[in-house]
Amino acid sequence: EENKFTNQGKKLILNYKNRNKEKIKNILSKQHEKFVFWNDLFSLTDRHSGKRNVDELFKIFPIFFIYQVILKLREFGYKKNELTKFEIDNFLIFCQNHSDLDQVVGNIIKYRSYGEIYELEKFLKANNRMDSRFFSILKNIKYFNFNKKKIAISENYIDEISNKIKKFNQRYANNKVIFFDKTNPNKYKKFLGEDIDLTS
Repeated sequence: EENKFTNQGKKLILNYKNRNKEKIKNILSKQHEKFVFWNDLFSLTDRHSGKRNVDELFKIFPIFFIYQVILKLREFGYKKNELTKFEIDNFLIFCQNHSDLDQVVGNIIKYRSYGEIYELEKFLKANNRMDSRFFSILKNIKYFNFNKKKIAISENYIDEISNKIKKFNQRYANNKVIFFDKTNPNKYKKFLGEDIDLTS
């Protein structure tokens, strides 16, 4: 049975037995950062749209996209380094790739400065049919201060996140980021199981 586990899975089990919460959080953070939306670990077919192959529509690393959004908001003066669950569920959940960054940040800024924010939230909630359970996995990321309504990046981590994003953007611009590709699925799966991070 042991060969069914990746190296990362083995490390998680070992550290769980040893109750090493910091190492567990580091591994989970690294693995979540590498998780691309979509891949075939579960299915290539979106159950909401039937036969449409969503891997052709979505090529995004959600955790890194959240980092990018928070840092971009900082450039506009939002120094709390936070996103609410509502903002993630209603503005980030629809993104298809990392080039959506400016549009998403623009929409969040408009939302935050909207005069009748309660009415806007009611409208968006009534029209949002997306699965919002994604937010709950963010508690596994070591950089996030998490509660049920929002996440925030501690100021102590901002430089580290900035460096991660700089490396990611360089690799992304040069087509060196490993996305899932159904013509060669094992390349991404091998990368997911290795002890390296997304920007290595």
